[in-house]
Amino acid sequence: MEQELLDYDVSKMKNFCFNGEFMARVVKVIDGDTIKVLFKCFDQFVLNKIRFARINTPEKDSKNNVEKENAYKATEFLDSLLKDKIITFKTDKQDSFGRMLAEVYLNDKNINDLMLNEKYAVKYVKHKVSKKM
Repeated sequence: MEQELLDYDVSKMKNFCFNGEFMARVVKVIDGDTIKVLFKCFDQFVLNKIRFARINTPEKDSKNNVEKENAYKATEFLDSLLKDKIITFKTDKQDSFGRMLAEVYLNDKNINDLMLNEKYAVKYVKHKVSKKM
């Protein structure tokens, strides 16, 4: 086993990614399209970040004051909605920062769509939604 690990060509590997539907507790709202969650997988509690699939919100560190203000509004809205709540998320891939890309649900309501409908987010085509989601 040890030699196999040493010999294996890691350039052929993809990063590990959770795949499926999970129940989680939102422990932190990072910004309008990213949250940190606690969930159980393989009988272990896991703390990980979720990047909402298909949407993008303004950046909190923007030099544009209007964009920065809108970023904080989106974050506050999401925080009031999700902080310490139990959610369900569906994921099957990661973004370039290692965050799980996911569709997020609160009481069967799609929060990705809610952020779009409430005008806190815009569509983000870089994250293609899997047909499984």
